[in-house]
Amino acid sequence: MADNSKYHNRDFSNDELPPEFIKQHLLAHDKRMRDGRSDWALAKACYTTNYWKYIRTRGQSSKKDYSRQTDIDIEVNRLWGIVSSYLSALYPRASRAVVTPDPAGRGEASKAELALNRWLSSNRIHKRVLTSLRQSVLYPGCGAKIGYYPGRGNPLDRVWMRVIPWWEMLLDYDVGDSEDERFRGHLYYRPRTEVEEEYGLKDLSGTSRDDFLEGSAQLNDKKHRKNPSQRQAESDNSAFVRVLELCNMKDTWRDPDSPEIVYEGRLEIYVLGQGKLSEKPVWMGPLPFAGVDGDPLPHVVPLIFNHEPEFPLRGIAHSARVLPQIRELNSYRSFMAMATRKDTLAHD
Repeated sequence: MADNSKYHNRDFSNDELPPEFIKQHLLAHDKRMRDGRSDWALAKACYTTNYWKYIRTRGQSSKKDYSRQTDIDIEVNRLWGIVSSYLSALYPRASRAVVTPDPAGRGEASKAELALNRWLSSNRIHKRVLTSLRQSVLYPGCGAKIGYYPGRGNPLDRVWMRVIPWWEMLLDYDVGDSEDERFRGHLYYRPRTEVEEEYGLKDLSGTSRDDFLEGSAQLNDKKHRKNPSQRQAESDNSAFVRVLELCNMKDTWRDPDSPEIVYEGRLEIYVLGQGKLSEKPVWMGPLPFAGVDGDPLPHVVPLIFNHEPEFPLRGIAHSARVLPQIRELNSYRSFMAMATRKDTLAHD
């Protein structure tokens, strides 16, 4: 159980990325995600053959949606084939990584290559890689979180990977080069009781964990409900809290037990939507990984295929190129089906 009081009493004035800086980027992130939500929901609807259901339930019909005059809905799913063919070319099942020797002579390339391919070829990792690639084509990008389970057994089998949706990735959108990136973060919902136990907190305000693309998720956390009497996560209405897991790549972490040891970068945990408690991290520590030169190595990695020309972390969805055509094609086919039926009835 963590003692979070020492983090709230900490002086952040000399840090490059103080909590107030992170808060402003978090607010900008939430606005950016809300602005793009309808476009990404449309992409998902087209991919899952739910275009007309999306149009009806979201009130997105327009003058071009001629079939709204009838009960005839004809949908042509072009996006499924586009995404499937893209993935087949991008990540075939038999693909293998190639590792070359390090110019400085460190490590063994052959063993690293064998270990990497053994990990990537496992069925559980292969499925997760496909999931991440599929999301990166449908949406502006996605993320992956890497870690390992302590304990016994094959070390490669204890390395885990989780796919992070685009709207859960907090990125440094304003940098003009990826090497200037200052932070990365994962925004997600965790069971309230787990967060309280892990970080030594009490009576957190709970909220629901909703599907972001359904449009009901409250990113600004203003509607958290307090229910201290319900200690079990039995109801999703108040069972979760929103957590920010931030990889700070600019500030350092000094080991409290050995002050002479200073880590480059640090991991910060914020619990959001909790009033004054959310103004500072509830836990801090070193990043879980580091490069061979000691550089901070985040365990959260973005996957972006297309981006704005000046900003590498502002992703552009590959599917956005064809969505206007799909929308027009569905309207045209539905209108033609309506006209054909009217013509048939007239001749009868």
